[in-house]
Amino acid sequence: AFAFKYIRDNFNSDHELICAGSHEDTCCAALKVLGYKIVEIDPQYNSDLHTYCLSNEYPQYDVVFSVSVIEHVTNDDEFVDDICKLMKPGGTCVLTCDFNDSYKLGDRVPTSDCRFYTKADLTDRFGKILAHNNCYIEGEIDYSAPPDFVYEGILYSFATLIFKKHP
Repeated sequence: AFAFKYIRDNFNSDHELICAGSHEDTCCAALKVLGYKIVEIDPQYNSDLHTYCLSNEYPQYDVVFSVSVIEHVTNDDEFVDDICKLMKPGGTCVLTCDFNDSYKLGDRVPTSDCRFYTKADLTDRFGKILAHNNCYIEGEIDYSAPPDFVYEGILYSFATLIFKKHP
C-alpha cells in the first residue's frame, strides 16, 4: 500500500513508469486502473530485469518501482544497479523488500526467498551502488519496528527504500 500511495501522491499518469517484477503486483495493477501507463517486466511475462535492460539499452523512466521482488533475485547488487541505470536524472525508485535486521547469511527464509534484508544491506551495501550511479536515499529511514509478519513459520517484516537520481 505504501508504494501505491507514494506513487499516486507524487506522480501522475503522464510520468513514465516501469515495474520490475510485475507478476501479481497489486500496486502495478491498481495504478493501471487509475490510468498510469506502466512498462511491466517480469520473468513470468517477458524477461528478467537485467535481460530487459541489456536488450533495450537501458531506457530511462521517471519512476521505477519494485514491490517485494528483490528478495527473490539471486544477484541483488545487479538488480539495484539496473534500477539506478533505468532512472532518468531526477527520477525516483520505490523498492520494498522482506526485512529482518537480525538476519545472518544461512538463516532460514521463506522457500521462495534468497535472503532477508538488514539495515546494513539497504543503507551501506546498496548505498555504495546508489552513490556509484549518482543516486541517493531520500529521507530518514526508521528500521526500529519489530518483525510482525509470519510466513512459513518465519518471523519478519517489510522495509521500503526510496531513492532518487540527482538531476
